[in-house]
Amino acid sequence: MAPAEQPSALEQEQKQKQSPLIQYHTNGGTLPQNNAAYRLKQKFEVFATQSNKDVFCKAQKTFWTLFRFFRKLSLSKKVKYNVSEDLYGAPFVPRFTIELVQNNCIYQFSIHDLLHIIKTSLSAVVSNWYPNPKMPCNPYTNQVFEKHHLYSIYCFSFLQTPRLLINQLLIAFLRAKFCLETFKKNNHKMLLEMFINTLVAKDIPVTVDVIADILLMIKTYRNVFVPIDIDARIDKKTLYTVFRPYLRLFYKYKFLQCTQSLEMLKRGLRNFALFNPLFGHIYYSYETKKVEIDVRCLSCGDFSENNSVFETFIKLRGHDNTIFLPPIKNAYYYPKKAHKPERPELKIFSRDAIYEPPRNEEAEEEEEEAADEETDEDAEETP
Repeated sequence: MAPAEQPSALEQEQKQKQSPLIQYHTNGGTLPQNNAAYRLKQKFEVFATQSNKDVFCKAQKTFWTLFRFFRKLSLSKKVKYNVSEDLYGAPFVPRFTIELVQNNCIYQFSIHDLLHIIKTSLSAVVSNWYPNPKMPCNPYTNQVFEKHHLYSIYCFSFLQTPRLLINQLLIAFLRAKFCLETFKKNNHKMLLEMFINTLVAKDIPVTVDVIADILLMIKTYRNVFVPIDIDARIDKKTLYTVFRPYLRLFYKYKFLQCTQSLEMLKRGLRNFALFNPLFGHIYYSYETKKVEIDVRCLSCGDFSENNSVFETFIKLRGHDNTIFLPPIKNAYYYPKKAHKPERPELKIFSRDAIYEPPRNEEAEEEEEEAADEETDEDAEETP
């Protein structure tokens, strides 16, 4: 009879990652010895064979009854903080409401508010880009939460509301046993990444420093053969919205030394210049009779994958290579040398005073012919 085949190392690793319930049914009703459920079951079997277990059960019942009575008695003597709304002004939902006792006072919180407070406190970063997490505080008294408060918050968010998405910072803080030094040492990279995400959020106010970083990024990492030329008077919010994904990669390389982000940034700026050759250029519209800035562009997404949207276009483009934004119809684009305005510091300016509309020779000839005909008619009418 042939010997049974031994499971491979990969099969053994996958088997260890299975839940105890799956392992129990897979092994024919037996649990592996290195499992916590197996050890608990073994202790229960030893306890079931003892003769004096009835005395132990009675003692446990009496203990927990007295414990609940003492807890209710102590809570009845504490003052309840009079508040009926959460920190955002919405009424409390019983399912997501937790009570914490601090300084002989009972405070009601929404679990969402507490998780937001914990995330804000732990993700604090000082001006020199060094993580500086702080202990979460009670918003009503500005006193630091104790460790038993943080354990209660974690257990409530995990057990009472299992569908609630717990922040990864709280889980990492729990693994560090709520010690700030250990947490800061073990999660330095994660804290910086979260801070970068807050810097390039969609709804932040666009400052001069952000625009300076965008222009520095374009000047430093753009492709020499396909430059990106943007007029100085483009709207700040539009410029930030377009280059926000690139700015995230720029910050990751600058402060985390991520070479993969640098490669994606260079590739993204190259593709942006290829598919948006007229972005930021000034043109004169014959329809509106105004000078405007072309802000049309193809979106690149948030670089969630290794291949951006542009690379997908490159794979699907035809032999004529026509996948790019064409010029606006009935418009004249000014040459590159005219992109340097005389007064770039002015946000509101008279574009007609700086850029004269292009000459339309056909229209001028028609106007001259009409003027000549009028003069001939006037000359014939005069005696």
